[in-house]
Amino acid sequence: MTTRADVESNTNRSDSTSRRDFVTLVARASSLALIPNPLRKLMRAQQAETTFRWEAVTPAVRVAYGSGGNSLVVVRGNEALLIDTKVAAFGQVLAREIRGFGATVSSVINTHHHSDHTGGNDAFTPSANVVAQTRAKDRAVASARASLPRLAGASVDAYAAGLRQSGFDVRITPETRRDIERFIAAVGQAKPEAVAPTTTVDTERELRAVGYTVQLKHLTPGHTDNDLIVYLPELDMLHAGDLLFNGHHTFVDASAGGSTRGWDQALAAAIAMCKPTTRVIAGHGPVTDRAGLQRQRDYFDRLRDAASAAIREGKTRAEVAALKPAQVAALEWPALLADTLGVIYDELTTKRP
Repeated sequence: MTTRADVESNTNRSDSTSRRDFVTLVARASSLALIPNPLRKLMRAQQAETTFRWEAVTPAVRVAYGSGGNSLVVVRGNEALLIDTKVAAFGQVLAREIRGFGATVSSVINTHHHSDHTGGNDAFTPSANVVAQTRAKDRAVASARASLPRLAGASVDAYAAGLRQSGFDVRITPETRRDIERFIAAVGQAKPEAVAPTTTVDTERELRAVGYTVQLKHLTPGHTDNDLIVYLPELDMLHAGDLLFNGHHTFVDASAGGSTRGWDQALAAAIAMCKPTTRVIAGHGPVTDRAGLQRQRDYFDRLRDAASAAIREGKTRAEVAALKPAQVAALEWPALLADTLGVIYDELTTKRP
């Protein structure tokens, strides 16, 4: 997302629960020698201080919260599939923490071009296949070209403070501080093209990554004009990217072709891909299921109803943007509501071609 709308979810309570259960399980082993080596590595990673808040969705699948949009990591053997790579400088941190699980990232997918989902691509493009929708490529590079120079000469603390002011949850461990210091020291030589995906998809494609089938689908402009829905059928797992702001107000990037009408169509397609058991990873907010996708559709319906009624009463765009519909009053990030209502006003008052 853009800097103004870069926002991130609150602490997911299941992380502490999963860590406690994991340590309890390990403690029951009669001796360390009985624990397989990959499990010992995972135990050490669980107990270590980490920059990201890691939630175990299944034994092989984890979500990293913090410092950008939600990243999904699928580990199989010593390889990992990664979906979304955080903000600039935190890709290196993400790669390091995944290595703590005994795996190296070999495949990356970007759900869309916003810098909190692609800013860390440079840590993976030299050795991994990085896949995104076709229009994401130039947009991600343009975003990096605009933002990287602002890091020159910055301190780690100043960078972290700026991210927090934009709504991010940012943790700086000693190792992370060193990673970011190295990144900032070399930012003058950094090439924006390093974040560009190495493989692009127009509408849909099926591929294999770390031994699993990965289905990619792009329908219409929604959150942006380059959103990808990512579904892993063997794991019954779907990453919706920023087509899903779970429990939060949304950001519609109209400057990048975003459309709530197209967003609704994309959500319908994502719901059709899900089973009742499918776990759904949001771009921001906690893991959910297909009901979470339907709640996102309901959100736009409620805003359209409120905006339509106001327009019939002769309300201006500014007045519509200032609405506070009671049905969505409990959602997080209320500052985003006005922008979304403004986009809906434009859509409702502009004749379709």
